[in-house]
Amino acid sequence: MPFMMLAMNAGLVAALWWGGRSVINTGLEVGELIAFINYLTQTLMSLMMISMLVVRFARAQASAERISELMNAMPEIPEPAAPQPARAGNRLAFENVSFSYDRDGRDPVLKNVSFVAEPGQTVALLGATGAGKSTLVNLIPRFYDVTGGRVTLDGVDVRELGESALRGAVGIALQESILFTGSIRDNIRYGRPDASDDEVIAAAKLAQAHDFIARFPD
Repeated sequence: MPFMMLAMNAGLVAALWWGGRSVINTGLEVGELIAFINYLTQTLMSLMMISMLVVRFARAQASAERISELMNAMPEIPEPAAPQPARAGNRLAFENVSFSYDRDGRDPVLKNVSFVAEPGQTVALLGATGAGKSTLVNLIPRFYDVTGGRVTLDGVDVRELGESALRGAVGIALQESILFTGSIRDNIRYGRPDASDDEVIAAAKLAQAHDFIARFPD
């Protein structure tokens, strides 16, 4: 685009220089010079628009290729051939779980982690930043698959559970909470828009937020 603007302005300057000399030396009419400059300007503007279309077409083609790659990409987390149902309130167990972000399994973030969380039990994970606490939690809803061992709900490997059912039975409260536009009720219902008011209140109580919410006038 800058080159085209430079070429357009250079052409106008050349036309004015040539036209001025022609008016003085050859008797070229001023009206003819103005008409020539108008035609030249229209031609150069058309060429500039064509160049813009070429650039945008190239960008659109690159974007279309990336969209096609995304649409044709296979999911990294495979759905089981015969998924089993999942329900909330299950016994959670990590059995010698290892995980690495490297596809080759090198530099594991978690190594041989084992613990059990009974329904209603509170389990605290302590560790420095980058120790793998968030990674461990992300293995439960299968945001990632373990590279060793297994994660089970009531003895059933989470890799054998249906993805939508599993993630519907698991709730994660992130450290940095984000509120979407709307009411507090709408935010609580974000994962289940059809949840009843009683279910919304129960979820708020589980999150230790009911008393705080009840203090609001609306």
